[in-house]
Formats: sequence, structure tokens, C-alpha cells
Amino acid sequence: MNRIIPFLLILCLIPRVYSEERKEKITVEWIQSDEAKAIAAVHRYQWLENNTAILFDVRKPKEERTFQKLDPRKAGELYTVVNRE
Repeated sequence: MNRIIPFLLILCLIPRVYSEERKEKITVEWIQSDEAKAIAAVHRYQWLENNTAILFDVRKPKEERTFQKLDPRKAGELYTVVNRE
């Protein structure tokens, strides 16, 4: 019985903590904003005949965007294709 009371108390407080944590609301305007579109964006890519891909990350700011090469045989490594300088 002694263990049940703290458990029930904690269980009752959890929804209250989570409901007050998020004060900002998602609106239609925010869903159509550039910030929301950037969150949902994925790399643009083009597969080449030599089984590599050229990636363009549209989630980065325009000043930092560049073309990168992905070789599936070397997973986790991206190579810059264009030197912006």
C-alpha cells in the first residue's frame, strides 16, 4: 500500500507537467512558413552511372549549400564536389 500512493501521485502529475511544457501552438501560418518547410526538407539527389550520387542539402542556409558526392561503398562519408572559393 505504501508503494502505491507515491506511484499514483506521480502518475497524476505527469500529464500536468507535459501540458504546461509546450506553450506555443502549431498554427496554419506556421505550417506554411519557411521554417516548417525546412524541417520537412530532404536532400535533393541525382544518381550517376558509376553508382554514386550527387546530393544537395536544401536544409542548410543558402550560403552553406554545396554539392556533395555520396559513394555507397564508403558509407557515412560525403565528399564536396564544388569548391565555392
